[in-house]
Amino acid sequence: MRRHAMKSVILILLLTMVAPSVLSSPEGVPDINFYFGNLHAHTSYSDGMGTPTEAYSQVSTIGGMDFFSLTEHGYYFQQTTNIHLWYKSIQEAEAFYVPGKFVSLVGYEWTHSEGHMNGYGTPIAASRDTQRDFASFMDFMHEYDGIATFNHPNPDIQPNWNDFSYWKSADDIACMLEVGSGAYNRNTRNEPSYVKALDRGWKVGAVNNQDNHKNDWGSAAEVRTGLVAKELTRASVLEAMRFMRTYSTEDRNARALIWIGDNLMGDTITTDGPAAGKRMKVGILAEDPDGDSYSRIDLITNGGKVAASIGPSKGGVYYADVELLHDYSYFYARMVEADGDRIVTSPIWVETGAGLVASDFSVEDTFLVKGRQASFYARVADRTGSMASEVGYELYAKNTGGYVKEAEGSLSISPGRWAHLTIPFVPDMEGAMELKLVLSSPAGPQSFSAGRYEVLDKEPMRLAVDEGHNNRLTSYYTGLVDLAKSMGYEGGVLDGEIGKGSLEGLKLLVLPLPEQGFALTPTYYEEEELAAVAGWVEDGGSLLLLGWGDIGDGSRDFKDFATLLGLLEVRASFSSDMLVFKGANATSATVSLQSGTYKIAFTEGCSLTLKEGAAGKVLIARTPGLNSKTEAGLAESPVFVAAFERGKGKVMLIGSVPFSDYELKKSGFDNTKFTASVLGWLMEGRW
Repeated sequence: MRRHAMKSVILILLLTMVAPSVLSSPEGVPDINFYFGNLHAHTSYSDGMGTPTEAYSQVSTIGGMDFFSLTEHGYYFQQTTNIHLWYKSIQEAEAFYVPGKFVSLVGYEWTHSEGHMNGYGTPIAASRDTQRDFASFMDFMHEYDGIATFNHPNPDIQPNWNDFSYWKSADDIACMLEVGSGAYNRNTRNEPSYVKALDRGWKVGAVNNQDNHKNDWGSAAEVRTGLVAKELTRASVLEAMRFMRTYSTEDRNARALIWIGDNLMGDTITTDGPAAGKRMKVGILAEDPDGDSYSRIDLITNGGKVAASIGPSKGGVYYADVELLHDYSYFYARMVEADGDRIVTSPIWVETGAGLVASDFSVEDTFLVKGRQASFYARVADRTGSMASEVGYELYAKNTGGYVKEAEGSLSISPGRWAHLTIPFVPDMEGAMELKLVLSSPAGPQSFSAGRYEVLDKEPMRLAVDEGHNNRLTSYYTGLVDLAKSMGYEGGVLDGEIGKGSLEGLKLLVLPLPEQGFALTPTYYEEEELAAVAGWVEDGGSLLLLGWGDIGDGSRDFKDFATLLGLLEVRASFSSDMLVFKGANATSATVSLQSGTYKIAFTEGCSLTLKEGAAGKVLIARTPGLNSKTEAGLAESPVFVAAFERGKGKVMLIGSVPFSDYELKKSGFDNTKFTASVLGWLMEGRW
């Protein structure tokens, strides 16, 4: 089913170019020029190679760039012996500035644990030695009316300014974000960080820079920052940077632009009255002078969702008729050329002007269930910088009968900052449900479509992993919980003592073997815990016990598992051995279940011992090709999985952990399929 009301009506028109680099549109798009350059590079004046003169000379002659900025690390210019290099850089840049032909700029990079930023347009450079935190750097930039860029915001490895938590005073300065970064043939793509920043209220344009540290300025990669302006002058380039007339391109000369009426990317359109529900006609220009075609052109809106899409094309001018779902929306274009190059434009914003931004909508519960209390979450930011009173909120749910108010209240937000909003509510009917969040401030209400969710008519089957007994790989079972969710099961962890209360409502309990030694949690189960688990299994619960191989360090002790299996009269046990392959510890095995044969990865596996007269056996799975290494020697094809039915419940033993976050992420193995099959039998009796 469709998750939102976006329309994708696309009208394809022909593009008429009045000059090779000038766009003229009958619908109010002004005449502009396209320019290409790099706004992030280094020389030996900080930690790179060569001199500014060499860099400007190379870029202006063979680099194929219209503008170029050096951004040496600012702390190099704060030392008494090196401050002269800042002024020398400016002199060298000035020697290459030719209005109409080449624009040379001098900026600097502020490097801090909160994240790196480039600064432009100030008479001196900022440094982490003098501007020691984000706030003082912003104060410096405000003092000189500077321009800043969020540098290389790789979502996986950087703190990224407190995860792009909103700050109005910084938003006035931070005008750009490196959607692409790095002097590589295929540079790092940071679009997820771009979406997060935009969602959380930042108004930033897209750029793509090479961050050169070698003397490969202009030639390290094809990536460029694209820029639209009326002329090629230093003032015009800085103005385009400040007002976000920029785009990120992995193609050295691809032209890109979006507009709505007379407004270009970088602009904000303020509506008269509510914006949500209005329709907008977004113009998109996609053109490559080299004739490269496009495999896909998407118009992206809040949450990184595709608002409209154009299939394979040769490029041209396109118009997307879209419906606004929020009173604060942004749109940008993502273009993918047939050779894989990506172009990402700066956004256009459409808002009411009330100054509130809501994002990160989610229901914090694994599943919504009719009649069970749920929890809705959103982040709310104040873009006005002056929100002095509490913000009112109302949460509405839409079903077949229209929107119904589910909850209301108020939220305090520091002026120009942001706050978490959590709203408890109780769904009162099953099926598809759309949520709408309405925020109210002195400037008026703002409405946000908060997502579509499915409400179940009854509680889903539940499983839990014990993490309260220093269990092996504690905190590494999020992948298992996510897999369970995809199968319709609700997963979680137990982090305390196990008893009737914690077992109530569970269908499956997973017990990884506790690791002996120093720990902040117990490494043994109390008799009462084992008795509670055994009784729960007899009444219909499913139990999964996980072992691991003996490495001789005393870290494993199966006595509690042995006691539990004895209480359940399951005549099986974990062996004191190690699974090996050609003399080395085995890291994978082929295992056959009733649902099929799987190649699974694991570490330090042990075998299972089945005792005479073991009743209730459902499955015995061996590991052909592996051996069991014990003091008595090697045993071939040992048992690795054993499953039993006991009373109304089920018990399974596996000689290692095949579904920690490590194993589920390994490519080339069937751990996910194997685990899904195991869950299917333990939860519902199916393979």
